Amino acid sequence: LACTHNPTMIAVGLLQGLLRAATRRYPATIRGVAAAHGQGGQRLLATASEDVDRFSKDGYIIKRSFLPPADLAVVQEALETDSSFRQHEISLNDASGGQTKLSLWSKPGEGTLGNWIRSERLIRKVEQLLGGNVVHYHSKILLKYPNQGGQWNWHQDYGYWYALVCACGTSLNRRKYKDYFLTPDMLTVFLAVDHCTPENGCMTVLKGSHLMGRVDHWSKGDQQGADLERVGWAKQRYEEVICELHPGDCLFFHSNLLHASPGNYSEHRRMALGSSFTRDDNVQLKDAYIPCHPVRPLKSNGQLVADGVVLDSASDKQLLDPTLGVKKARKDEQN
Repeated sequence: LACTHNPTMIAVGLLQGLLRAATRRYPATIRGVAAAHGQGGQRLLATASEDVDRFSKDGYIIKRSFLPPADLAVVQEALETDSSFRQHEISLNDASGGQTKLSLWSKPGEGTLGNWIRSERLIRKVEQLLGGNVVHYHSKILLKYPNQGGQWNWHQDYGYWYALVCACGTSLNRRKYKDYFLTPDMLTVFLAVDHCTPENGCMTVLKGSHLMGRVDHWSKGDQQGADLERVGWAKQRYEEVICELHPGDCLFFHSNLLHASPGNYSEHRRMALGSSFTRDDNVQLKDAYIPCHPVRPLKSNGQLVADGVVLDSASDKQLLDPTLGVKKARKDEQN
């Protein structure tokens, strides 16, 4: 058999093999990326493959400066000036007496936030990581005000999304709310609006812990938390990584990744925008109290700056009622 030691030929062969494998696994996304970037497509495909490998192994990736400063400025202004978020703000008490605040909505909309949530830049990356077309589950503003705590317990997002149980009044009046997602083919994109540091409550993850599968969750204050015995075992095996993020950085993480964050006892606010997606073949089987919505047609990457700040109404965004939001964050079993 003929054999070549030409480094260029070897590199070309490896790249062609990677391209063929990626195209088989992610045909729609790969074709879209290649078409959009022409000669630069192969370089982007190599990066995409590295991201998919790391996401599969570690359960998360961090993309630095994923949203450029000019685009981030538009998103930040929209988040800070939209009064409907303050009117629908959900306050969740943590086990230490602190408080974290969020506003949650399910429909991406046609305004500024829709231009980000449905942007080609974001959806292409999400679809690379999940291996297929996706729909939007929900987005939320995650706020920790200075010196107000707001600790998030160790949990998996799929621990919430698999089955939510609500303690509403007496034990005779307890109702169960289930999201009925059959598989954890879901992820969240955590966009840092402010600098997220250990002092103001940035996220910590257990690297690779998504491979454990779903863990049982129980009520802790107004939140849920993963079974503490399992968390203890996980900490012995998986590296604890503090995810400090600068404005515009994005943390993409799997729905089964164990993660937590301390309270904010600094002088600086911590604001982030979390957007959660699921494969379009993994929508709720029934009784969706937070319905999924399509992300297509996609928005061009330049549309944020071109359109400027455009605010959707609360009904257009389908904002979750604050009272209902607190109830559905709880389970009736207690640790």
